[in-house]
Amino acid sequence: MPQSGIIDERMKTVLAKHFLKIARAILLSGQRPLIRAGSFILIVTLTLLTQVGGVVLWLVLSCLQMGWGSWRSSWQSATLIVGGTYLIVTIWAVPAIAPVFGRVPLVCWGQQSGYAPASRLYCLMNRHYVTPETKTVLEQVADSMTGVGPVIYLDAGFPFFDGFPLLPHLSHRDGRKLDLALIYRNLEDNKQVSPAWPLGYWAFAPVDVRDRACPDGGGVLRWSLDWLQRSFEGLELDRVATSGLVMSALNPPNVRRVLIAPDLKRDLGLTDNRLRFAGCNAARHDDHIHLEVR
Repeated sequence: MPQSGIIDERMKTVLAKHFLKIARAILLSGQRPLIRAGSFILIVTLTLLTQVGGVVLWLVLSCLQMGWGSWRSSWQSATLIVGGTYLIVTIWAVPAIAPVFGRVPLVCWGQQSGYAPASRLYCLMNRHYVTPETKTVLEQVADSMTGVGPVIYLDAGFPFFDGFPLLPHLSHRDGRKLDLALIYRNLEDNKQVSPAWPLGYWAFAPVDVRDRACPDGGGVLRWSLDWLQRSFEGLELDRVATSGLVMSALNPPNVRRVLIAPDLKRDLGLTDNRLRFAGCNAARHDDHIHLEVR
């Protein structure tokens, strides 16, 4: 028998011998019911939050369950293995694969660009991927804001597949949507602040005005978070800089529209027809602006 035939037969023998073990590991069926249910919930949650985190957790748990680690003797070791594997996949593997799906990562760690994430957490959660055209638009916006400070981006999109939801957003499904933080000033020293805090969202501007666009409260995604607004009382919206940011976002010809709250649009004196209201069933847009690229 040829050498390749011998190898194939050995592989078949090994697979047949360990088939049930492999299948049980993939299904995590060797765990106790409560642990298995918790594992599945965590896998689903990480998938929804990061797109790839659930897959990483599932594969690592499967390997550990097959005896390739110390899962049963040390959950601390398993946590380190999962975390380390996730970082390797997120930092090196995902950026290399994303272009196959028409996505590229926005700059996260370097200082050479005129834009930056509100928090590195957006990058670690793989929520900073866009189409090349959208990245070019952000670079153009940043160039036009030179001297004002870096343009701060928030959620963009996931690296793989159109249509995969970027919760809690309704429309960030194709790499052509991008949220930008508003620009504030500190009342004590008049220094520019952007974003208002590391997450960027939910610092509604102006912070002393109630949401009047939807007086009945709107849908379930329309959060007011009154308890959080007290944290931003030392800030005021920099209307000149924020207005310049919005107008810069409208300059590229392939920007289809910018979503902004009606009160904020009126307060900034903006009239462009591409400035739209997202509606009362969507999240508020007086804590950030949302731009969409054709």
